[in-house]
Amino acid sequence: YETTDATGANVTIEEDPERIVTLNPSAAQTMWEIGARDEVVGVSQYASYLDGADERANVSGPNGPSVERVLNATPDLVLVPNSSYGAAAERVEQIRAQGVPVYVFEQPTSLGYVAEKTERIGRLTGNCEAGAERADEVRRSVELMERALDGTERPVGLNVFYGYTSGANTFIGDLMTTAGLQNGAAEAGITGFQAINDETVVEMNPEWIVAPEGSPVPQNEAYNSTRAVREGNVIRVDTNRLQQPAPRSVQAAEV
Repeated sequence: YETTDATGANVTIEEDPERIVTLNPSAAQTMWEIGARDEVVGVSQYASYLDGADERANVSGPNGPSVERVLNATPDLVLVPNSSYGAAAERVEQIRAQGVPVYVFEQPTSLGYVAEKTERIGRLTGNCEAGAERADEVRRSVELMERALDGTERPVGLNVFYGYTSGANTFIGDLMTTAGLQNGAAEAGITGFQAINDETVVEMNPEWIVAPEGSPVPQNEAYNSTRAVREGNVIRVDTNRLQQPAPRSVQAAEV
């Protein structure tokens, strides 16, 4: 199989990979979701929530992947989500320089992309049918939500996590609009994942706040003045579903 990844590099896979390393929990979660966990020999430290992940090599090092740990796992293929490459491009290229096939994914911007990524991982790892089936399940869930919400009023929602928010061109923003909200951050002109100030929160006055479990919603005058806090409309969602562009993110939209 020959293809081109998000860096423009040509990726050639000579035969069905049997030893796969994932440098980010979203890629690991996808392998679990397509029933290919037994092919995974290395995961990042943040994939520990997956059943059986502790039985795989931890390939994380200081501030990103460890080149030595990845190579010691003797992978046939390394899956690299965009965030991992952005934080440690030099290390990823060192792995590639050793002749190991490396595939870097694009920046996720929608649940539609999550479905495409699921299908692509299935193709890359020789699990084509399972990847396509799981991708279609994601698309079907999105279709059902959009159909159920057609014509309904869309209240303003705000995603917050540790002082940051999800603006336009983010898969979390798309997740929120798929679920029937307006993405207030995008409406306020915020693009990507950025810090959000109290003044913007007050002007937005969200009716709903969406936050990952474990991330506190600020208890200050700005947030307390919002309709969301006044009416108790704060939705807590499993972090590993809300913040990872992988198949379980559609469950966050359903919540």
